[in-house]
Amino acid sequence: MKIYKLVLADDHPVYLSGLSAFLNKMPYVEIVATALDGTTLLQLLSTLTFDLLLLDLDMPNQTGIEVLQNLKRKDYPFKILVLTKHNEAAIVKEVLELGVNGYLLKTNHLDEIPQAIANVLQGKSYWGKGIAINDIWTEEDLKLVAKSYPLTKREQEILAWIATAKSDKEIGNQLEISDKTVGVHRKNIMRKIGVSTTRDLVRLIYQAQTLAS
Repeated sequence: MKIYKLVLADDHPVYLSGLSAFLNKMPYVEIVATALDGTTLLQLLSTLTFDLLLLDLDMPNQTGIEVLQNLKRKDYPFKILVLTKHNEAAIVKEVLELGVNGYLLKTNHLDEIPQAIANVLQGKSYWGKGIAINDIWTEEDLKLVAKSYPLTKREQEILAWIATAKSDKEIGNQLEISDKTVGVHRKNIMRKIGVSTTRDLVRLIYQAQTLAS
């Protein structure tokens, strides 16, 4: 079994210790370093080889967002999962644009963390419970994307649901079609737009909104 290496960053020593103890129970992860502030974290990241960074946004010296802004200027090989108390749309939108792979709230149950880690390590996106991704942009933002690509009306409709991070089954239930049909539409949409993950789709929508403003 492959062992994935993790780095944890949080400014609360007690929380960081508890999170480390919880994650150490997972047989496929190894915590290789922890950091209590952004400056220390960036120094660590320049010397370590690892797979996933669990990042808090509220840290001294350099905040989590400042760390992400610094990392965006570099070609880093690891995944990033944000673990924070913030669910404000403006903050979530900014973090998504900076290229994170997942976003979790600290107020959620700890049992959600292993699922999020597994998804992100597999190259998928993960948006935790309580993250209202569908509140981050408006219908007009989605239309800006749809206008730029040859999407059918049905694909535009499904695009709106994909952008809320709904599964094929959930979308199918909403539209009263099979999840397999949704899967076909999803593949066509991603192919036409030229992205492979919901995270990339979110970033594209954000960029379309920024260019139009």
